[in-house]
Amino acid sequence: MDSSQAHEIKQMIEKLTNLGRRSLLYSVGNGFNKLVAIIALPFLTSYLSPAEFAIIVTLTVMGVVYRSLFGLGVGVSTGIVYYQQDDVRRRQDTIGTAILIQLCSAVVMTVVAIAVSNHISEIAFLGRGYDLLIILYTISVSLQLIAQPHLLELQYRERVSIFVGLTSSGAVVGIVATLILVVWAGRGVRGWVEGDLIGSIVTITGVAILNRHTLAIRFVPDVARSLLRLGLPLIPSAVFLFIIQYSGTYMLQWFVDRGDVGIYGIGYNLGMALGLATAGFSSAWFPFFQSYMGKKESARVFSGVLHSYVLIFGLVCLLFFIFAKPVVHLLTDERYHEAYKIVGIAAVGQFCFGLWSILLPGMYFAKETHYVSLIQGISAGIVIISNLILIPWFGIQGAVVAFSVGCIAMVMLQWVLNWVRNYKIFDDESRRVRYLIIMLAVIIMLQIFASANLSMWGGIVVGLTTISAYVWVGWSLLSGQARAEITNWVPAWNRSQAPR
Repeated sequence: MDSSQAHEIKQMIEKLTNLGRRSLLYSVGNGFNKLVAIIALPFLTSYLSPAEFAIIVTLTVMGVVYRSLFGLGVGVSTGIVYYQQDDVRRRQDTIGTAILIQLCSAVVMTVVAIAVSNHISEIAFLGRGYDLLIILYTISVSLQLIAQPHLLELQYRERVSIFVGLTSSGAVVGIVATLILVVWAGRGVRGWVEGDLIGSIVTITGVAILNRHTLAIRFVPDVARSLLRLGLPLIPSAVFLFIIQYSGTYMLQWFVDRGDVGIYGIGYNLGMALGLATAGFSSAWFPFFQSYMGKKESARVFSGVLHSYVLIFGLVCLLFFIFAKPVVHLLTDERYHEAYKIVGIAAVGQFCFGLWSILLPGMYFAKETHYVSLIQGISAGIVIISNLILIPWFGIQGAVVAFSVGCIAMVMLQWVLNWVRNYKIFDDESRRVRYLIIMLAVIIMLQIFASANLSMWGGIVVGLTTISAYVWVGWSLLSGQARAEITNWVPAWNRSQAPR
């Protein structure tokens, strides 16, 4: 390897390290939030029945619908418009205008929810009597929408610690309030909703205090037009994304008891914990790849990101399969133990969401984001059909398999689109990743069989053995230059290889 190649690889690894560091910080913050929720889980499953958890799951789904329809795509378009501006003032105009748009949308959403809460109750819960829960939860989601542009601005300026601190403080306060209201005050599902609302109030209050000197609500017509022009076409995409992620939760009500929906919700949410890591990665990835617009070295860097993601997050995904059963048995009341069958498969879906995001830069650079709706629309249709086929036969497992099938479809369709549109976002080294993905799929199937047919400890032993093979293959598939640079880059390895 000549010195120029070594320098190029070293620079790439440093860039990937910076991306990884930011991803880790976001993931740690999200993981802390989830850890607090997991600590609360044994108490909540003791005081709330599976049927009551089904109500919470349905409210959560409703929140996704709210964000899809009333978010107006601003959560995505803000980043595009923000990075098109070089002037600090114009970037502040972008955030301030986004805040105003979200504020107006949140007010409309709340008014509509209050006016037709009884109809929403019939649609979402297949019955009446949930009006107050719907109104309170709508207010909570409205506050989250208003806070979103503030939080995005912190991400764009890489103020990761402040971002994590704000979101974590709101989550912790919300969980503590929920425990007090559910366990001590005995307020049931209403206590959970009130706790969530308290957490949202804490988050938006913190955002308002910290950003009071730098940001203000403002209306800049040309910025507003750009935000809505780029954002509104993404509303169908958000709806399709909702169908992919949560249609199974809703459609389960047609075929199984409400208690089974609650069990499904526990397993699904535990599996979606991988989404905390992938969301942390995405939070760092989107501003990272957008900063490479027009740069020649992007393909090499993006290939390194792809390989690193599949190796690291694939490994984490396997852990969800291996430890699902002991974790569910440890954290939940025995009424919820069957939820372990949902955890790993839900984690596969989250892994695919992160993988799909890595395939997006070419589409963003070409300003052809309208293809997102096409890809997600086709995937959503696949999920609905899969739900109708699989849920009657396999119950809650059928719903989570349908979800993962839809996520896999997104990845495959995006890969095909990149080839058809000739985006060329990766170099030739990315081909090695396909073998790693195939191996990951084989190991997952083996682990599902082991967990179902072996003892708990037997399944863990099989899983740890296959993980070792996965890591070895992943390392072997790295190019020789990359392996050499990594070994030179890691001080501990250098010391262990030094002559004695």
